[in-house]
Amino acid sequence: MALLLSMAVLVLGIIVLSKSSHWAIDSIVRITRILGVRELIVGFVLISMASTLPEFTVSLSSIMAGNTEISIGNVLGSNVTNIALIIGLMAIVKPLKFNRKTYRELSILLLLTSFIPLFLLNVTFASSTLGYALLLIYGLFILSLVGKKINPRHGIVREEIKEPQKKTFLDHIKNPEFCKSLVFLAIGLVGVIGSSGFVVSSASSIASGMGISATVIGATIVAVGTSLPELSLGLASVRKNHIDLALGEVIGACLINLTLILGTVLAFSPFHVNLRMFTTVLAFTIFTNLVLLFFLDKEEITHEEGFFLFVIYLIFLFVTFGIQMYSGVG
Repeated sequence: MALLLSMAVLVLGIIVLSKSSHWAIDSIVRITRILGVRELIVGFVLISMASTLPEFTVSLSSIMAGNTEISIGNVLGSNVTNIALIIGLMAIVKPLKFNRKTYRELSILLLLTSFIPLFLLNVTFASSTLGYALLLIYGLFILSLVGKKINPRHGIVREEIKEPQKKTFLDHIKNPEFCKSLVFLAIGLVGVIGSSGFVVSSASSIASGMGISATVIGATIVAVGTSLPELSLGLASVRKNHIDLALGEVIGACLINLTLILGTVLAFSPFHVNLRMFTTVLAFTIFTNLVLLFFLDKEEITHEEGFFLFVIYLIFLFVTFGIQMYSGVG
């Protein structure tokens, strides 16, 4: 009975987490449009960061609950989910065509998100020092983007963000849409933070009750739940033919997961983390990145390649749970 209750709480928590995230993301987009954020890269960074709110809040809740297995499993599992499941489904819905410049920009992101897990595979125990290093990498990357004013030409942001208007904050407060967006942003953030705690506690209870590793639960069930915003944004962008934004947002979220979020988890974890528990997830993270990098070289991801990525995700689930059942350890 307790296990069924935990499952119900987990499902409800993920639903609230997803809905709250949508409110927060939509509000951020509207606020940047009203404020006249012109730099397209700022919009890109904001959207990618907003879409990773579930991973970030779940990770923080896991740290406070003393369960870093769920948080790290969630971060790494979300990257496999983003590349194999989400981009796979996007390509199945519609072939993803883009230009050579987009390929170069996305390749840089993919190479960076491949190097980090490759490095982690060779680290037995991760300390706070590694966490601070990842945070530094994230900060340097953002500074390089803003400093060089790289423009990935994500059309949807250009269409939604207006030219800057010389208005004070008080002027914006008088705008009903701006006030409404602030309210929904606050509600969304409260919902995300509140529901993340229930997701972590219920996931921990399920792992304990079923004898499944918290790492597996975090890398699969929780990872899918926290990746729903990326899935929704990606599919919406594909339907509107904003392929650059769809790919940039998903891959950008992967980079944020591995630097900002994982860095925060390791930096504030009260003890060293045994990364050997995450070998399978790290290996699949690298493999899916390399497969996507190969597909990107042709400047198109076809239906068949999208289906191939989806199959990789199914194999990931099979292997992850298979190793768990074979080893019989939590």
